[in-house]
Amino acid sequence: MTPTNKRYSFGDFELDTERRLLFKSGEAIGLKPKAFDLLATLVENRDRVVSKNDLLDRVWENQFVEENNITVHIAALRKALGETKKDNRFILTVPGTGYQFVAPINEQTNGDIIIEHHKRQTITVDEEIVETDPAGATASLAALPAWAHRQRLAIAAGSLIVIAIVAAVVMWNRNSPVAPQKPQGIAAVTSIAVLPFQFVSGEGDEGLQMGLTESLINRLSILNNIAVRPIGAVKKYPQGSGDFKTIGEELQVDSVLEGNIQRDGSRIRITVRLLGTRDGKSIWNEQIDEDFAGIFAVQDKISNRVANSLQIALSDNERSRLSQSYTTSIDAYKKYLAARHHWNKRDRDGFYESIKLYNQAIDLDPVFALAFAGMADTYLLIGLYAIEPTTDAFPKARAAALRALAIDPEMAEAYVALAMIENLFEYDWRKAEEHFKRAVELRPGYATGRHWFGLFLAMHGRTDEALGHLSHAQTLDPLSPSVSTDVAFAYYLAGQFDNSIHQLNKSLALNADFANAHNLLGMNYVALERFDEAFVELETAKRLSDGHFGTYELIWANAFAGKKDEARMHLDALPKNKKSPPFDMALVFVSLGENDKAIDFLTSAYEQRDPQLAPVLTYPPLRPLHGEPRFIELLNRMNL
Repeated sequence: MTPTNKRYSFGDFELDTERRLLFKSGEAIGLKPKAFDLLATLVENRDRVVSKNDLLDRVWENQFVEENNITVHIAALRKALGETKKDNRFILTVPGTGYQFVAPINEQTNGDIIIEHHKRQTITVDEEIVETDPAGATASLAALPAWAHRQRLAIAAGSLIVIAIVAAVVMWNRNSPVAPQKPQGIAAVTSIAVLPFQFVSGEGDEGLQMGLTESLINRLSILNNIAVRPIGAVKKYPQGSGDFKTIGEELQVDSVLEGNIQRDGSRIRITVRLLGTRDGKSIWNEQIDEDFAGIFAVQDKISNRVANSLQIALSDNERSRLSQSYTTSIDAYKKYLAARHHWNKRDRDGFYESIKLYNQAIDLDPVFALAFAGMADTYLLIGLYAIEPTTDAFPKARAAALRALAIDPEMAEAYVALAMIENLFEYDWRKAEEHFKRAVELRPGYATGRHWFGLFLAMHGRTDEALGHLSHAQTLDPLSPSVSTDVAFAYYLAGQFDNSIHQLNKSLALNADFANAHNLLGMNYVALERFDEAFVELETAKRLSDGHFGTYELIWANAFAGKKDEARMHLDALPKNKKSPPFDMALVFVSLGENDKAIDFLTSAYEQRDPQLAPVLTYPPLRPLHGEPRFIELLNRMNL
């Protein structure tokens, strides 16, 4: 690696790439050559997160070294720069991805000085540990829908695939004594997209295939040193397309996993391949032939084999979670799989069917933590989707999440559900943050946990921290328009409307018909008093969502634009047989200048525990109420 001949200054330091020296207050600091190259690479690529893969390619070009070399040299750089675990002013770790240099830099080239101003974003930082075994996080077992005798075999096959592939990836990455040797010229795997598995001879269906894929994704995501794309990001890619380079570029991954399952009487054969996305070449492949005698006997056999072979490579926690079985009842497990299938429909009937199936699973196994966690998520969405009042749905979600944690205190999903309830229902912000932090600690690669934690922080004006978690969620799920739009929402709540608009254009590039993005774009244009553009976007949002978005926003946009008569006309045209959400009505009356009525509706939203009320302190259209005694009283009631 040969850095460009430039000088960079940051804080008390100056980096001279021509003389390969680092100075602090004019005095040279000794750095090993690779540490210097690592620092220079991060500084020269400061506008982005540099993946561990890129660092290995640039700093250790044409050399076969372990990824731990990066960790060791990063720790040395932190020491040289005077960083502490709590104060990472220069180098931030993006867990599961890489590193980014974040301090403001003055760059000097040929006598000209260019001053760069970087906005500081706080990203959750992993502690640098100079050893070969970073601590693992945890994950609960997600699974696939199954109903008949044939699906008993598929469940067992799924467990075999999950455990066997996790074992192979970990052994290969960490170079344990029994691991396959890394082929010359192939960089370590740091990110994976798991394509939907295929069943040979019609053994499975689409729901089964996607469930099996998600099960593997969740298992792999417990490993801190591998970024795994979520199910929503991979389901659009058919297996066997062969276009691995495009998949790699779109999902920003360096490898793809694909697999097949075949049944022959009482035996099953599982074939899995890990392929590089740069050239489509096979990095490793695995074929497993097993005699199927019983689902849990097979699971235990494979789990023990993995645990024994990876005693040194895996932490105790990782080893335990990889072989964990959440129930010994096959019938309870089948009910759980069916419940998850219905939950993923995300509609009223699907939610209630999943609740019925979760209850049946719990009747069969009263200590089935996964079923309780699934029930918590279902009641949470029933409240968020306004299918039931939150005052009915959220207490049920809370009880189910607490029961899941009483059985398994390390279930990240249950902590996220609790955090959302504390945030949107109890208004206990301290507890909400504690639960979010615990979830991230247990499972750093859980995109939903990062996403919702980022939203929570944005609602409370902690924009830089929010963007750190939301950016991490984007790294885990780069094709999600929902995550991308909520990054823009964080900017909107902070009053950074131009940044929000810029981000929303990226969201619409992912999905031009994403109604929420059009709606938020219109709200930004209202804030900037670009009303003609606002009306176009809000009308588009209303059309795309059948009125779910845009209806009330168009009313208050007209009022803020000075068209109060037109706003009242739209208000009078609202259906009389449908009760309007109190938070939306509060925004309408703020725009009309009727602050007392607006606060009346906000109070109703508080009493009904309307989830929209959570960002009341930072929501830009409500700023005319700041300073109103009744509004301040409401904030006090909400512990704000």
